[in-house]
Amino acid sequence: MKIVIAMTIVFLATNAFAGRKSETKTISVYSTISEADMVLKAEALIPSIVNFTNKEIRRIARYAGCSVRARDIKLGSMSVKKYYKSYDNITLEPKWQGSISYTLRSCRDR
Repeated sequence: MKIVIAMTIVFLATNAFAGRKSETKTISVYSTISEADMVLKAEALIPSIVNFTNKEIRRIARYAGCSVRARDIKLGSMSVKKYYKSYDNITLEPKWQGSISYTLRSCRDR
């Protein structure tokens, strides 16, 4: 009887963690004004990422089968890239693109 109880406890303990994974995603921020403006937009976006009030991140988390709780998200890094775009084939207009990476934890393995 002790063996059956011990085997049941081991099975339940390992099954509780089975099928869990993490998803690493990025969200992009764009600006045509300046690099400082893009950084301000990205920094203003961080609280909505951490609190799951950003609709895009909530949708991605639900689609991936991830838990939608503040403790189940971890911010990664922010990167900034400058590129030039031409609209009239004469002048180049500078643009900035930023990306914030984040990791969703407690996702179900499908």
